[in-house]
Amino acid sequence: MPRTLSTEETAKIEETIRTRAERQLRRFEAVTRGMAPRHCPICNYHGMFTPYGSPPRIDAHCAKCGSLERHRLYALMIQSESSFSGQDKVLHFAAEHHIRRMVRPKVASYQTAEIRESSKPALERRP
Repeated sequence: MPRTLSTEETAKIEETIRTRAERQLRRFEAVTRGMAPRHCPICNYHGMFTPYGSPPRIDAHCAKCGSLERHRLYALMIQSESSFSGQDKVLHFAAEHHIRRMVRPKVASYQTAEIRESSKPALERRP
């Protein structure tokens, strides 16, 4: 038969659980606020980013425009290099709106290719 815990033992266990839970909650709150202020090259937001993904990636999601790391990296590449010229034609597979908005004005012809018709922007859907 299991032993019954005394009131003191129960109180000590409850306090240990409470202390550990509070410590984990403080860690979680720190991560969800972001680690340090960041800059988004897409929308020029400067501040704390939020976690994104499963498992969550710290400072992955811009709080203003919603861009992720890959979008911001691509934006930096477009801004720093002459990746596209005014004569280029681009066929963009699985185009994300953050990238689409950056590439379209820099090229002569921009076309997206989507598997599902519902994924295409309204202007590019077939009648």
